[in-house]
Amino acid sequence: MRGLTPSESRRASCLIQSGHVSDGLRHAAELLDALPADQHNELLHEVAHQVVAVVPPGTARSDVAELEARIPTIRT
Repeated sequence: MRGLTPSESRRASCLIQSGHVSDGLRHAAELLDALPADQHNELLHEVAHQVVAVVPPGTARSDVAELEARIPTIRT
């Protein structure tokens, strides 16, 4: 099973932190898309939120919005 695992989220985060923000966000979004929605869970969404958290201030909202749209905003 491939998805947004901790190691893949680290890859996305490293891309973002090294200046490849769009590539890192796209990588995380593609990994979320690769996993059927019925297999998404709170941990997976938390990992995705952690990727978004490393995006530098001033990054175009459209870049961030693409990934955020894949993450439910309701948390328990």
